[in-house]
Amino acid sequence: FLHIAKKAPPDFGPHTGPGVSPVLWQATLDTLNFAGMDSTDPMAGLAVTNWYSPKGKTDERMRVTDFIKSRALRSASLVVTIERQMRDASGQWKDSTIDQSVVDSLANDILQRARQIHIARIRAEQQ
Repeated sequence: FLHIAKKAPPDFGPHTGPGVSPVLWQATLDTLNFAGMDSTDPMAGLAVTNWYSPKGKTDERMRVTDFIKSRALRSASLVVTIERQMRDASGQWKDSTIDQSVVDSLANDILQRARQIHIARIRAEQQ
């Protein structure tokens, strides 16, 4: 008998919904892991972090929501929002604004991580 080894099917990453890029999903989880996740829905492409305070800023907290709306690996496939709150004199959290450049920078970090994952997968398939 001649036995032919079957090549394992490629691992395309986490199982996601039909309109959600598994590469962008993994990049989102990797990039936002510093805050921990409050909720994730890979089928819908929605990830929400826990509230977290930037280092040394105990009177400020933020929460990131990331929505992946396409399987394409491009910036238009990703919607990132950041909620920011500041503690007032009475100790209550009040909504505050956040500079758009902070949101854009985080979205770019996720896209950069997605590119790294994508390149690593292409290299693995070529071996």
